[in-house]
Amino acid sequence: MVKHRTTEQKHPNQQVKTKFWMMKEALSGLKEKSGSKPYTIAKYMKERHKALLLAYYQKILGLQLKNLAARHCT
Repeated sequence: MVKHRTTEQKHPNQQVKTKFWMMKEALSGLKEKSGSKPYTIAKYMKERHKALLLAYYQKILGLQLKNLAARHCT
């Protein structure tokens, strides 16, 4: 029998990957032509993954979105 590990048991790098996965899921799930606002992305993530999010995830999300945009614009 295979036991699945929860997010709390994962290595911190895996938790970061999970956050990026949630952000990517929100962006693809919203499907807005002109792009999604950080508030809308945060709301989507909260509705889907409330148990996995930190209390200050909205602040982290803003920084991650800026970094992601900077990487893809250059």
